[in-house]
Amino acid sequence: MKIETIKFKTIQFVNGITYLSKEQVEQVKNIMCYNLKIEKTEDNLKAVEDGLKTYFTAQNSRILV
Repeated sequence: MKIETIKFKTIQFVNGITYLSKEQVEQVKNIMCYNLKIEKTEDNLKAVEDGLKTYFTAQNSRILV
C-alpha cells in the first residue's frame, strides 16, 4: 500500500478527534496496521504517525483562523 494511502486512511480514521495521548498514538498505529491489513514495518508505522501529524496540524491551523 502506498504511503499516501496510509496517511489518508489514518486521517479518515481519526477525523473528529481533538486530542490523542502518546499511548493512544501507539494504539492508533497498531489499529491502522490491523485495519489496513499491512505489516507493522517502520515505514508503515511512520506513515500512520505522519498522517496523525498532518491531521492535527490542519486541525490546529483551522482553529487559529
